[in-house]
Amino acid sequence: MSDSESQSSQSSAPSQHDTHDHGHSQHPHSQSQSQPQAPPGRPSFVLESTEPFPLPAGHIPKIKTFRLAGSGFRIVLVDVPGPLCAATVVVPTISDNHKGLPHTLEHLVFCGSKTYPDRGFLDYLATRCLSTGTNAFTAEDHTAYEIATAGSDGMIEILPVFLDHILNPTLRDRQFMTEVFHVNHEAKNQGVVYCEMASRENTEADLLDLHLRQMLYGPESPYAFECGGLTKDIAHLTNEEIIAYHSRFYRLDNLTVIICGPMNPQTLFDKLASHPEIFVEKPIVGDQSPAPFIKSWPMSGGPGEIESRTVKFPSAEDDVGSIGFGWRGPPSEDMDTIVALDVLFRYLHENAASPLAQEFTERPDPYASHIDVEVKGFVQTALVIVFSGVPYFGGQSKSDARSDVDMNSDDGEDDGSDSPDDDEDGYEDEDEDMESGDDDDDDDDDDDDDGDSDDDGSDDDDEDEGRTARRDLFEPNVMYGLFRAVIQKFVSDGFGEPGGMASTIKRHRRKILEGLEEDPHDSIAAYLVPDITRHFLAESSTLNDTRVQGGKPKFATRTKVFDILDKLEKKGDDYWQALASNWLLNAPVREVRMEPSASLAAETEAKEQQDIADRAAYYGKSGLERLKKEVELALQENQVNITDEIKARFPPVPDASRAPALRAATETITLDAFDTRSPFASCMVVRTDTAFVSLRLGLNTGQIPSDLRPYLVLFQELLFQTPLLLPSTAASSAGASKTIAMDYRDVARYASEVFVSHEAGVGFNNDIWSAAWLSDVFMLSATTEKPDWERMVRFLSQAVLFAEFSEERLVSITKNLLSNLSETKRDGGTMLNALTTRLCCSRHHAKSDAAPVASGGGAGKGAKTKTKSVGKKGVKIVSKTAKTAKTGKPEQQAVTAPATAPAADAGGEANYAPESNDAPISVFTQQRFLRHILQKCKDGKASQVAAKLNQLRRALIDPQPSKLPSFARIAVPMDFSLSATSPTSNADLVADWLRIWSSELAKYKQRQSPKGKKRGMVDTSLTPTTAVSPNKDGKNSDGTADGAHALPLPFPFPRTPFSFKHLDSRIGRSVALPVGGLSTSFLSQFVECDVLQPIPHPDFFPTMLLAEILSRTEGPLYSAVRGQGFAYGASLSVYLWHGQLSLDVYDSSEPHRALIAIYGILDSLFTEAGFADQCSLFNMETARASVAYKWVSECGTADGVVATALRAGLRGFNSLDEHRRHVERLYMVTQDDLRRVLQSHFAKFLDPKQRATVLVTVPGAKTKELVAAFASGRDGAAVADHRWTTDLRVVEMKDLALPVVLD
Repeated sequence: MSDSESQSSQSSAPSQHDTHDHGHSQHPHSQSQSQPQAPPGRPSFVLESTEPFPLPAGHIPKIKTFRLAGSGFRIVLVDVPGPLCAATVVVPTISDNHKGLPHTLEHLVFCGSKTYPDRGFLDYLATRCLSTGTNAFTAEDHTAYEIATAGSDGMIEILPVFLDHILNPTLRDRQFMTEVFHVNHEAKNQGVVYCEMASRENTEADLLDLHLRQMLYGPESPYAFECGGLTKDIAHLTNEEIIAYHSRFYRLDNLTVIICGPMNPQTLFDKLASHPEIFVEKPIVGDQSPAPFIKSWPMSGGPGEIESRTVKFPSAEDDVGSIGFGWRGPPSEDMDTIVALDVLFRYLHENAASPLAQEFTERPDPYASHIDVEVKGFVQTALVIVFSGVPYFGGQSKSDARSDVDMNSDDGEDDGSDSPDDDEDGYEDEDEDMESGDDDDDDDDDDDDDGDSDDDGSDDDDEDEGRTARRDLFEPNVMYGLFRAVIQKFVSDGFGEPGGMASTIKRHRRKILEGLEEDPHDSIAAYLVPDITRHFLAESSTLNDTRVQGGKPKFATRTKVFDILDKLEKKGDDYWQALASNWLLNAPVREVRMEPSASLAAETEAKEQQDIADRAAYYGKSGLERLKKEVELALQENQVNITDEIKARFPPVPDASRAPALRAATETITLDAFDTRSPFASCMVVRTDTAFVSLRLGLNTGQIPSDLRPYLVLFQELLFQTPLLLPSTAASSAGASKTIAMDYRDVARYASEVFVSHEAGVGFNNDIWSAAWLSDVFMLSATTEKPDWERMVRFLSQAVLFAEFSEERLVSITKNLLSNLSETKRDGGTMLNALTTRLCCSRHHAKSDAAPVASGGGAGKGAKTKTKSVGKKGVKIVSKTAKTAKTGKPEQQAVTAPATAPAADAGGEANYAPESNDAPISVFTQQRFLRHILQKCKDGKASQVAAKLNQLRRALIDPQPSKLPSFARIAVPMDFSLSATSPTSNADLVADWLRIWSSELAKYKQRQSPKGKKRGMVDTSLTPTTAVSPNKDGKNSDGTADGAHALPLPFPFPRTPFSFKHLDSRIGRSVALPVGGLSTSFLSQFVECDVLQPIPHPDFFPTMLLAEILSRTEGPLYSAVRGQGFAYGASLSVYLWHGQLSLDVYDSSEPHRALIAIYGILDSLFTEAGFADQCSLFNMETARASVAYKWVSECGTADGVVATALRAGLRGFNSLDEHRRHVERLYMVTQDDLRRVLQSHFAKFLDPKQRATVLVTVPGAKTKELVAAFASGRDGAAVADHRWTTDLRVVEMKDLALPVVLD
């Protein structure tokens, strides 16, 4: 619908950005850059269309599209509730080669504009506008520039300057050298973009994505090229090509700005009008042809005809690979078909009962460990299904030689450059993860283990136990034949469950609503982008909305998704069968088989070393010296230099407290006041503006014996994917309770029906092999819609209490876990996490609970999942992001020889602390342990495994007093009530949850009673209760329950901060782990730093603020490490829960030089000049604004409010209000406070005795080179300074294997 009214920008007082001649004299090329001239008249914006878009919690914002009069420039405003205002500037961009022109340009945009040429100006301003800085990513058909602020005031200030950088970048040659590509004085290829793509282009996911796109769209399509660039082509790119590319694509007519959040349109338009440089029309440089568009050529092949390609990729292990299939999808405007295909894919793969899961993953001999599906939102969409963790036996494929390609192929092109590099590759792809499970049957044995012990399971026989009986899955057409049979069965037989597609459509609707509530800003922008790219790049559209057709854009086709789902609910089975037949059976298909190669990793590294030697010979000594001087000049020119004159022009920092906030109320209720024997000590109730109700149970693991802890991984993966044996309400004639067997497929279906989402795992943010924090607790959680409150609570309780662990499920889940583990070991960031955890076999290791005010860590600033693209400050990747873990490790600095594997002591005890979960669930424990589980099942002893799992469950739900408490968290809408006629108090909510839990617990107890002794039950701990009610109001006036606490209270949760005494002295304090298949290194160094408690801790905010000053975008670490090409990024982060301060360097080509550069920065802070420069009042104020944004953004969505409330309670805050008041102390930090924490915490990095170092790197010569470099300290130092040296001990995977009790 279009509204006829219009809005025009009005005159406003000149902003302090109106004069832009400052700083030009500081830039060598500024004399040649003329100032843009304002166009005649003032720009005005016309309201072009208005579309409603219902959000969860009853809010229905309008999507309003405003067009600049006489231009194609549009601003789309969406009034999303909450404090955050997020902008995405979308530029349609395409590629016709592998040079990465859109990606390299995206990086250079941030180096300065012709109006604001000073590097760093943009991000300083962004930070001072209550943000963490700008960000961007590049996809195949668009580039997106992003900024989010707390409130709209900052957005109004930063957006015109951001647009100026996008439209009028400086694009100087020396910016190209540092940001894109250069050869350094050691003949190594460097440059931020070059190193970024070098770390990605040979990965399994990127290679698969690129080759599948090439096969789907043909060699001439923009979708067939790597928009991020391939390194061999980046090495031949010139700055002139980038300038011409910018001139052609980056025109105001091509831009669309999406703003989600609070915003006054007229205020924004007035601000933009005061920046005439944005609206200048510029001539096209170079290619004068009309605006490009994407032409889709027909695919070759008849119905169901397949073309295949085999691609090898480097990998540390070659036991599993992946196989991807692709089809051309409908055009992007055909939303009815796109939504229908999304629903069909959900039906086919969503849970363990789904048809594809049943055929491929849920079987005793899995053909894959997980399945990813996606409808790619290109102008002509693509349907993609990827089977990962496919067992590979090596060398059996006999593919057509014309289709098969090697990772290093160059498509026959000769590389005739100075730098003889020759890598081929791919870029990134994103899919959604799926839970996996397996076959069927119940089997529960009550016997305890017999003490039987296996040696290991790591020999060849046992390795084969973790793999499929089929050895031909990588043969041509084998996997496709299996897939096709599943689809043909569906087409011929229809749905195998009652209700057809109706229940799937309901689940799909709920998942969309959940995504909109969890991240409305990114979700809405993602809904709008395909319409934008279609308008600018499609050759034609049935909506007649493309630029080629002269049509007006329709930017809200995806807002009709709920209306389309309403229509689909009325479709019969024949519609869905025909849909599957037309798109998946009767259309040509492309297949890419990704085969792992352990030898290829070594060959790649050897080739890189040879290329360096060849380049060194080519340039010679004098040439390398010349290169060194050129790079030094480039680095000097590109330094951040914000002068006092420039600082005076910055606007005041907005008041973060003015940002609108979502409603929220919390209450913590102690459960001693309730008549129940539950294991829970307290329950937190959170009310906020949410559309859902949720329950999280945190079960303490303090009572679990050490021999049971390795079973936690298997236990968490089995829940919701294993049969249930439920008590019946009826009784047999003999008086005994009846039971109802629920097949695991029915469990999976019912879980999908009742829950919108659910989770089981150790700690917060569990990724199977590690937890981000609070690994002392086993988490169960579920979310559902309001009417399903009771069903959610009851089924969540039943899932843990009545799970049956059958042999079939044990075998299937264990094999899938082993496949997942093999894939995990290919990821550098994940292995860094695992290695740091391994060093400290105590209770607190993995550190992903970085304080929201600390910078980054992991995959990089701005790194996001769920989008396939490369970005300036973070790669938006689907593959697992680097979750930088932290711990520490023991002193053993002089040792560089490989370690020997630590052995269990004579009694066979594991060497991790009794209450630790991090070590038992780590990759170094689980590989051997899971192979042992398979061997037990093979030997007919699955009942012993089931008995261990039953013991583990009993220990979790045993309410006997423990060192660690259990807790619950309930989250509901503000006005949620259990009754339609009267309000429900928080105490009533808690009582209702406990009523259901106690009812199910009583049934569980009754079933255990006859054989309680045999099952190891402590009968007195599980006395059933029949009524649950609060005594009086449930609490005393001080918030505590009546009487003495039988259980320890969880708020705050007891914690033990990191200490170096936790380190495993047998491994060493400084460790390097070579990982095959990597092309870059990952480094982490950490020290003790406990500033969380007592609250308020005097060092809390000073430590946060100093870390932010050093780590912010364009700050000291950013410039010293990324600016010099040593690594893609670096940061200092405070991990509050674990009590650690961490220095992280990721995707690094020169980790030693990166670390030395950071040491130099820290060392300079101990001088008056250095401290005054880095910790000036201006820099403190700038960093404070960034910290303030992070605290505001924590509660920027309903999901964020709920998570923040629980985290704050566990840390020791009594309420969200107290938590917010605590943030006010941020504004009380002084320079003296910074000096104090610099000395007490940050100085530890310069003392080898107080720091621990972990490096995950490239094997072979690179490892030896780095060990020597770290040991030498600073380059060119006459005398080695021990503060700057690190003696790394090189270890192998086998050296890190943790001993585990094998019964």
